[in-house]
Amino acid sequence: MNRPAIWCSTNAQYKNKNVVRKKWDEILKLFPGSKVVDLKKKWKNLRDHYRKELKRCSVSRSGDPDGERYESSWKYFHNMSFTKDELIPVASEVNVKEEEKDSEDDNSASAEEDYTETNVESKKEQDTEQIGNERKRTAQDLRQEYLEIEKKKLKLLESETQRHSTDDISKSQDYHFLMSLLPEIEKLPLVNKFRLRNRFNDVLLEELHSIVITPHYQTD
Repeated sequence: MNRPAIWCSTNAQYKNKNVVRKKWDEILKLFPGSKVVDLKKKWKNLRDHYRKELKRCSVSRSGDPDGERYESSWKYFHNMSFTKDELIPVASEVNVKEEEKDSEDDNSASAEEDYTETNVESKKEQDTEQIGNERKRTAQDLRQEYLEIEKKKLKLLESETQRHSTDDISKSQDYHFLMSLLPEIEKLPLVNKFRLRNRFNDVLLEELHSIVITPHYQTD
């Protein structure tokens, strides 16, 4: 390819946008109906694939430096060879970075193991300390807890007794009678309600008064 301004980073015109744009316009004329953006993507794909092939060729099949080398079967491999000097440093840099990453992963795994062991030991110490503290509990602490439990039981008993007492009242005939009147009383205007209450109080007082002054005779 006779347009190094596009692909060679050491070329004097590599960073000259006007020159690079002109070179791509020249290439566009060789591919009627295409777009520059599409041609750039295809060129990038070719470079990336060639870089991967170079990387594979730099390592022997067995991993032995003197072993059999990988030979690329990619049909454009030789056609892209003019970019080899440009891409080889990049491929080497990728290998170095991968080796550094592997080393970092090993160090991270080792650090994680140390951290786990430290946490286990710390947990054992905390459990031992907690057991010791529990054994130091005095008889006074146990007595206080017992009293608190008894207080709770007493409150529950009182609440249950009160509930049963309320249930007994609710089951009386007088209670049901008065409750049966409630829906009709609520329909009355406020003034009528007051009048009804007064009459009810008067009748109740009369009945109570009759109980007090009227003697009870036992009949055969």
